[in-house]
Amino acid sequence: MFGPETSREHLEQALSLPPWDSQDWGICQADEERLPDFVAFFHQHYSGAWPRWIVEEYIDLVLESACDARRSDSAYDLGVLDGLLAIVASRAPDRIRYWTSADWEVAPYLRAKAL
Repeated sequence: MFGPETSREHLEQALSLPPWDSQDWGICQADEERLPDFVAFFHQHYSGAWPRWIVEEYIDLVLESACDARRSDSAYDLGVLDGLLAIVASRAPDRIRYWTSADWEVAPYLRAKAL
């Protein structure tokens, strides 16, 4: 399990993502085909000890991947996000509000979940 020392580099290595040393890490690393893997990894490795900024970066990775999936298939079932969203909403409410308030492909789903 990853703890308070968790960094983007740890996540990149664990998820086999290329290094990205700039802002918008989660957006730039997004991959619609890996969305289920990203969610499963979160459920397997998430700890309340993760730094808040890592949680925010990770939710960007997941939600941008979900947006990409919806761009490819407007009927893509976003139900895979439910458990993760319940956890992240309490740890990173500002980030969830950001994704809910904008015109992102996942925003209507997030609003329907009343996050």
